Amino acid sequence: MKTLIDRIFRASVFLPLRIFLSFFYALAVGIRNKCYDVGVIKTQHVGIPILSVGNISVGGTGKTILSQALARYFQDKGQRPAILSRGYGRKSRGLQIVSDGSHVISSVSDSGDEPFLMAKNLPGVPVLVAEDRVAGAKHINEHFSSDVIILDDAFQHRRIHRDLDILLLDNSGLVRSHVLPWGHLRENMDATKRADMILTTKSAISNTDDHEFLLTPGNMLVNYQGQSVGLEEVRGGFGVFSGLGNNAYFFRMVEDHIAAPSFMVSLPDHCDYTDADLARIPFHKTSFWVTTQKDMIKLPEALCDQHNILYLGVEGTLPRPLLARLKHHFK
Repeated sequence: MKTLIDRIFRASVFLPLRIFLSFFYALAVGIRNKCYDVGVIKTQHVGIPILSVGNISVGGTGKTILSQALARYFQDKGQRPAILSRGYGRKSRGLQIVSDGSHVISSVSDSGDEPFLMAKNLPGVPVLVAEDRVAGAKHINEHFSSDVIILDDAFQHRRIHRDLDILLLDNSGLVRSHVLPWGHLRENMDATKRADMILTTKSAISNTDDHEFLLTPGNMLVNYQGQSVGLEEVRGGFGVFSGLGNNAYFFRMVEDHIAAPSFMVSLPDHCDYTDADLARIPFHKTSFWVTTQKDMIKLPEALCDQHNILYLGVEGTLPRPLLARLKHHFK
């Protein structure tokens, strides 16, 4: 129903309304930002170094992958990072501990898909979700031995002080440069000036910018049991589906890295995989299906086994300028 309403609203007949609403939304966001800029609204310190990862557009730019790469960087340096997210799309409210650093103790529905994914992928890293990031950060500072907090998807969350503000910009050319609901931007592009560092992602040509956060697909596919499957096993007919902010980019990655899929099914970002969602995927048409790990964690294991669903992992490489800033800010 939500997808249907969105499609109707995106029809050309509603363009004047979207432009009208976009103007007032941008005005409200601009006033709020100005209040922070001049100190009318104060930011709060929580007594622990804070690093923020965010974007300015709706949809995926690789924030989760960057947050994971940063957490591993700090772990490799002998530090004790924690991750704090809002937990977009979760069914719970308030502060939730997704992982205490030793065990994943929450469900994907109560955590949100991205925090749950990070908790599974980052043993030793506490992962928490909270709408109130200040309260969440204070909880980490008081109850965990963490020495740095990574704020996931927090560029617009200005109430909490951060020591380094990283902004990811989608460089794929698929983002419309207007503010919601006319385009895909959460705020005007002049907001990029407050970022300490801007990284680009999803460039059509990789390695064209030393500030590019390069996303690299893995050399193996992985099943729901965590077992690796060689790429040669999916040569031939297979399908691909995903529920991301930018499904087209993932589909291109699969085609470039594996082969052209026979079927491509694009689902809404943070898709819950209800019966209606699953009914859109023609599982009976081919023997293999490729998706993302973020999508895989929301699927029943029996379904993954029955239809031979595999995920293609994606890693990110921290660019040299960012590594230099990390060494400077978080010694």
